[in-house]
Amino acid sequence: MKNAFAGILVFFLFVAGSDAVFVVRETERAILLRFGQIIDADLEPGLHFKMPWVNTVRKFDGRVLTVTAEAQRYLTLEQKALVVDSFAKWRIVDVEAFYTSSTGEESRTSNLLAQRINDGLRNKFGERDLQEVVSGQRDLLMEELTRELNLSTAEEYGIEVIDVRVKQIELPLDVRSSVYERMTSERQREAQQLRSRGNELAIGIEADADRRKRFSWLKLIGMPSVSVARAMRLHRPPMQRHTPGTRNSMRSHAASTPIRKVSPTRVMCCW
Repeated sequence: MKNAFAGILVFFLFVAGSDAVFVVRETERAILLRFGQIIDADLEPGLHFKMPWVNTVRKFDGRVLTVTAEAQRYLTLEQKALVVDSFAKWRIVDVEAFYTSSTGEESRTSNLLAQRINDGLRNKFGERDLQEVVSGQRDLLMEELTRELNLSTAEEYGIEVIDVRVKQIELPLDVRSSVYERMTSERQREAQQLRSRGNELAIGIEADADRRKRFSWLKLIGMPSVSVARAMRLHRPPMQRHTPGTRNSMRSHAASTPIRKVSPTRVMCCW
């Protein structure tokens, strides 16, 4: 009987002793409660003791945490819709305020912070145009939002927002196809203009090369230079303009074209 009582006593002391000792790691933040009331709001890392079944300890992750907000649709200053996907980095700085605001639930704090981030991004995007939010002032926008969030979150939620970032900015599905079609039509119109300009230059170069080839025969048969120049002016195509690059191309084309010797009678017949 005595042995059984002693065994029960030893087991009771072992359970009480194990419940009275706890360890707070370097990566943790802890708070000591007595029947739900806060006794110690911020326990230091190390070995600690508490009263069994009277005091309880709540531990939280003290490292940098990430909250990912769901993609939201915002309007820019020009009333253009964008779908924005964002995330934020945060950590606990005030354990008592964190426990009081969320009862120590990290998921609840993440949801509250995600809502604050969405509201802040909606306001910031509404103050800027599409060019500014996409590339021009994105870093400045993130810095302003992070600073504004820290003015309220540290006191209300006991957390510090380290950084807010936009992962992706896309067009809504209902307007994406129309934007792509407009971009395609603009590129096709530019390509058509370039092809038309190239065809016009090609026709002018070929006409000038043929004219020079024709009148080079006159020089071969001994016609005076004054007459050749006058004939070339009379047979110049209307509205023909030559750039330095065009003249070089015509010279190279004329130089590479073989010249056939013809009789004076044939040349005069052509005239």
